[in-house]
Amino acid sequence: MELSSLEIDLIKDALLLFLCSMCCGYCALLSVRLKRLRNMKDGLGASIIELTDAIERTHRGARDARAEMQVAMVELRTLKDEVRRASGEAQARTIEVERARDRAKIMSERLAVILTALDRRQKLSVKRAELNQGETV
Repeated sequence: MELSSLEIDLIKDALLLFLCSMCCGYCALLSVRLKRLRNMKDGLGASIIELTDAIERTHRGARDARAEMQVAMVELRTLKDEVRRASGEAQARTIEVERARDRAKIMSERLAVILTALDRRQKLSVKRAELNQGETV
């Protein structure tokens, strides 16, 4: 049984129509998924906003800690000068200053670790945002 060219064309058109319908359905599915992903309440947009807010709060905390550390360092220097001038209490005050300096050094090291982690998270957030923008285009 041979098919005429009209029948072959009809079969081709039917297959083409079916494939186009499938593509349209898939595009609709992708559109729904993209809308959910971009949702600022539940989707990735909300996560990015939440992460950005958390990073900002952490940066503020780090700046406050840095300011407190600088004040503590100024106080340490003042205490150290007083210890050098005081003859009777010199040894006791020197021990006190050394302990305070050690605490300030530990705070400084912790702050450095926090700032490094913040920078990594911020870079990751920026990369994710760039990837999301690239996918939406």
